[in-house]
Amino acid sequence: MNKKLNIAISQLNFSVGDIKKNYELILKNVLLQKCKNVDIILFSEMSLVGYPIKDLLFKKDLYELCNKYLYFIQKISYKLAIVIGHPWIEYENYYNAISMFYNGKLVGRYFKRKLPVFWDFQESRYFKEGKKKFFVSFKGYNLAFLISEDIFIEDFDKNIEEIEIFIVISATPINSLMEEVYTRRLKYICKNCNASVIYINQVGGQDELVFQGGSKVLNNNGKIILNFPFFKEKTLVCKFKDLNPIKNFNRKFELSYIEKIYNALVISTHDYVKKNKFSKIILGVSGGIDSSLALAIAVDAIGRRNVIAVTMPSKYSKAESIKCVYKQKKLLDIEVINIQIDSIVDLIIKILSPFFSKIEKRTIENLQSRCRSVILMFICNQKNCLLLNTSNKSESSVGYTTIYGDMSGGFSVLKDIKKSEVFFLSEYRNKISLAIPEEVFHKKPSAELSIEQYDENELYSYSLLDKIIEEHIEKNRSFTYLTKLGFQEFHLKKIVKLFYLSEYKRKQSPVGPLIGTNSFHKNVNFPITSGYFLKK
Repeated sequence: MNKKLNIAISQLNFSVGDIKKNYELILKNVLLQKCKNVDIILFSEMSLVGYPIKDLLFKKDLYELCNKYLYFIQKISYKLAIVIGHPWIEYENYYNAISMFYNGKLVGRYFKRKLPVFWDFQESRYFKEGKKKFFVSFKGYNLAFLISEDIFIEDFDKNIEEIEIFIVISATPINSLMEEVYTRRLKYICKNCNASVIYINQVGGQDELVFQGGSKVLNNNGKIILNFPFFKEKTLVCKFKDLNPIKNFNRKFELSYIEKIYNALVISTHDYVKKNKFSKIILGVSGGIDSSLALAIAVDAIGRRNVIAVTMPSKYSKAESIKCVYKQKKLLDIEVINIQIDSIVDLIIKILSPFFSKIEKRTIENLQSRCRSVILMFICNQKNCLLLNTSNKSESSVGYTTIYGDMSGGFSVLKDIKKSEVFFLSEYRNKISLAIPEEVFHKKPSAELSIEQYDENELYSYSLLDKIIEEHIEKNRSFTYLTKLGFQEFHLKKIVKLFYLSEYKRKQSPVGPLIGTNSFHKNVNFPITSGYFLKK
């Protein structure tokens, strides 16, 4: 036996619906690999049209463009086989497909057989399941192609076809549990089928989803012998000699959980801004930990010259908070606009107070937040900016936000990040370089909407809140079970009741990157109108 095969794996950031741009990215990588003695080049799931494509799938114009560029790809496949993901219509059925072209001809086409139903991947609504396997004998090697969740189909448990290399074309978002399950399954296929596995994933942000990359090659013992970086575009060549992939001594791209989250927030913010044609980010900053972290992420995502921070103090704002804003301004070298809101708030109260015998304290607090929102949106319109929301998951879980106030924004970067994680992420960012003033970490969390107002006076501690949300919502533990764990009943009743009462707010919150296994709106989705728990 004396055979060789060089396979280029292109882990790239594709744009949903922008077929021309995706084709140009594909073409660029194809031309580069043609000069390197490569036999096959692989691209990720639905790479030609971007993923997930949702209802764009049903637009006839999209298929005309898709077929046009598929034809172009077929024509450039001379002496280099190209494997590309794309949608396909056959007998009025839609399929999640991959095509393999070589020497200007179609070698074969495969339709995804196991369609996922979670998050934004409601594929059974869009696609029909494929029925046939896809095997190719290429330059002496027996290849099998799978698309993402197809790896869980049991008919690959026995390698009766004597496959030597399984090629898994995927587009899988960041999810620590999913990543572990996928890797375990890939290793199982390697060992059970005595075959190597190439797993290719995409990178980048798409609406609320974040694709982390992390493509890999495993040998027949299930050992990872080629790693790709996370959150970065990269094309690497895996060289096979006889049945074994040649060990590639690239460094391991291992990231801690917090490093992965931070990088995911940065790339999702960058891609949401750029892919939606905004030029700058604007955000309100208070000198608190949430807005300080959001500001650091924004600067890392699109650069300091493209970020505008606006501080809007009132008579309730503490001097130390304003000092923190200007210390961070110096650290990040960014533009800060300072607009006092007291005169605006006082004018609105003066105009409206004749209609009421008494103005409630909560009304005045929420009015301040909404005045700040109006100011931010005014500047957004003037400067063509995206308003970055800075609310975190802990706050939104109990409705500790002002609808049409501090909930406003076009993208909520901390939407899936609990308060405890905000601190961890901020500490991590400061290890890279000092970006958040040390004083911010020691401030008691406060919206500063009234005298001596502190979050924990109204919500208990964030550590307790986060634990209850994690156990009751994310892990779906019952109220009775939580009392047995030691949580005090009156704490549970208040927090859990607030959670169900505030679903109407969460339904109106901006989109933001989904990081956890149980993100609100996707894996956790409750009715707005419900009597559940209100009388418990």
